[in-house]
Amino acid sequence: MTEPLTPETLENATRRRGILRLPEWMLWQVQRRWVLTIIGIAVLIPTASLLGMGSRIDRGPFVGPSEATSRNLNAVVDTLQTARARLQYGDLAGADSAIRAALDQVPTSEAGRALAREIRVAIEIERTSAANQQRVAALVTEGRTLYRGRSYDDAIERFQEALELDPLNEIAAEYLDLAEERSARNRAQRPPATARPSSSRETSRTEPVAAAPPKEGVAQISITFDSPINNGVVFVTLNGESLAEIPFDFSTKGFLGLKRKGRGAVNRTVVTPSGDHLVGVQLIGEKQQALGSASFQRTLDPNSRWTLRIDLPDHRRMPKFFLVKAAR
Repeated sequence: MTEPLTPETLENATRRRGILRLPEWMLWQVQRRWVLTIIGIAVLIPTASLLGMGSRIDRGPFVGPSEATSRNLNAVVDTLQTARARLQYGDLAGADSAIRAALDQVPTSEAGRALAREIRVAIEIERTSAANQQRVAALVTEGRTLYRGRSYDDAIERFQEALELDPLNEIAAEYLDLAEERSARNRAQRPPATARPSSSRETSRTEPVAAAPPKEGVAQISITFDSPINNGVVFVTLNGESLAEIPFDFSTKGFLGLKRKGRGAVNRTVVTPSGDHLVGVQLIGEKQQALGSASFQRTLDPNSRWTLRIDLPDHRRMPKFFLVKAAR
């Protein structure tokens, strides 16, 4: 690794050593090929490390939000603004209803949770105010008087109004249950109305019976998926039109910012119009390939809640889809 010193070089080295007092090993003459080898190794190792890390960087393609997802986010923002405006105007019931609808869509929203806490505090302050408690006590007293007089329907209205002002009033809740039970029992014990005999002229004419109008309202569908795959998209359709697009990515950052694959749970709630609908669902995997799909013909009653569950034990199997009505 070292070369022998020539007499001239040895003389110069001895002179420098005497002047600077350097150790002997610093005066060794190293062969050029070893110097180049050491420098090459020092450059090659970090270069190879940088190239390896660059190959692990995820360069896409990245899935952007669809038009349906953008509309859904805009609707959530509008609902949050509505809840804030109703809270400022003192409409606490409307504010509570609006914030619940918003949190059904984005349950992890920090702004939504903070607004919900403000609304709950305002509701509690109003509920425990002296004037409110006096009004509740008057309604409960009036309702009990009507209950004892067997005016159960009127008593139900008083107890319901009391519970709207104070949902935690146990006396009003208990009397409401009793009044509803007695009212239902009285309706069941009423004799059926006897049809009076009709003349021949009346029987010859038949009046058309109007069909009952369909009930209007909304239903909620909760999408749940315990995903063993790292990333993908869940598409939900209603009568062939896009209802929700739910992308997910459970990768985490590891050493030096490199992505590591993971798994997690997908939970999202969407609101749909009530009625007879064809609900479709499709699961897209990591490489943008369709893993499976299903369709369900269901009658979504107003204010009903449904659970759309996706079961996938591991990435080598086919997913299974279930749409069931949630028990109240």
